Amino acid sequence: MQVRLNMARLLKGVLYALVLGFFLAAIARGDALPQSQEEGQRVLDEGTRLFDQAVGEDGFRVAEKKFHQALRIFETQGYRRGVELATNSLGLTHHRLGDYPKAISFYRKSLTAAKRSGHSLGEAAVLLNLSGSYKMIGDHDNAIECCKRCLPTAAEKHDAWLETTALICIGDAYDHQGKYHMALEYYSSPA
Repeated sequence: MQVRLNMARLLKGVLYALVLGFFLAAIARGDALPQSQEEGQRVLDEGTRLFDQAVGEDGFRVAEKKFHQALRIFETQGYRRGVELATNSLGLTHHRLGDYPKAISFYRKSLTAAKRSGHSLGEAAVLLNLSGSYKMIGDHDNAIECCKRCLPTAAEKHDAWLETTALICIGDAYDHQGKYHMALEYYSSPA
């Protein structure tokens, strides 16, 4: 009986040493250990705080690193809502840095994640952000299309801010195209 108990303790110790050795080797190699969605959210929140406080390119680059870190965590966990938020944040960062094509790329990824997770309000918000980057590269037709696509969700969710913002963005895009009568139609639409 005593021999079995000692053998069980020995086996348990060996197993513990193997597992510990595995994790220490992973750390030494620089492999990331699995992280939770909560950790991803903490990193995303930290990135958002850094983004809000950012002054100049360096500040946005620091936030960008946090958003990439959060994205990796969320992708590892298969957490679509987290992927949506992190890629949208990366889009916002690149928009602020003036890299509109890269912003558009991240917004498209965020849009796909929002669709897959069934988050219609998130999808509408990303569409508004996407329209802003399209506008900055002079693609007013796509900017208008994005805003028009978010209008039904705004109405369905009774989100007056989203609806008003989309209407103003559509009017602004038409204004930039010289289609003033269309611009006025959207500027004067009740939200």
